[in-house]
This record gives sequence, structure tokens and C-alpha cells, in this order.
Amino acid sequence: MLADVRAALDEVLPRGYREICIAAKSLGSAIALPLARSLAGYRVSLLILTPVPQFLTEPVGDLRTLVVIGTNDPVYHMTECGAARKRADAEWAVIPGLDHGFNVPGDWKASAAALEQVIAPCVRFLAGPAGR
Repeated sequence: MLADVRAALDEVLPRGYREICIAAKSLGSAIALPLARSLAGYRVSLLILTPVPQFLTEPVGDLRTLVVIGTNDPVYHMTECGAARKRADAEWAVIPGLDHGFNVPGDWKASAAALEQVIAPCVRFLAGPAGR
């Protein structure tokens, strides 16, 4: 997966991009940090939606990072997630009641209403300064 994403990036990077935000959800979060670190010379930030434990085990260092997760996501209750939040090297948006799909289990109306809580921190993050 990392090789495929990197191949796609290699096609567009020569077009003059200098700021890159890698947005990754779930399994994509596992490759986000190695991908970001492979982009020397670019200002890179990470927007991580519902990370997997593999993403949480390594510090993000100086990469500007927002992690969005719900309190009903099983990953939220894992040791790796608690340790990553304590490291405080990333910004976190923790949304009460949402699961790994950003849903309120069994309540589509509450799920739809919660979308603003997911999107608002992402929009704010994307409007801010780029990384490194």
C-alpha cells in the first residue's frame, strides 16, 4: 500500500507542491507516518481519522498532526492509544459516543448529527499552518 501511494505522489510532486497534508483513515494510518517521513523537503502534516494501533506506537515528532477518534472506537481503549495521547506530540479530537466508523451505534440520527463534531476540527486543522 505504501509503495502504491508513494508512486501516485511521485506523479504529482513535480507539479510544484510544497505543502502536503496526508489524510488517512483506519488502515491508511499505518502508512501515514512512514510516508510523511519520506517527503523530505516538503512541509507535511498528518490528519489521522480513527487510527490503528500501529500508527499509535511511534511518536510523530515535529509533524503537525491531528488525530480524530470516537470514545466507542475499540482502539480508543487500547494501551497504545492512551500512551500516544499522553505523549502529547499530536493534537487530539476525541468525540464522545462515536465508533470506528464515526457512527453512534444503532442511532442514525445521532450519527448524522455528530458529523459536525468530526468535520469541524478537521476544517480548522486544514486551515492552519502546514507542518515543518
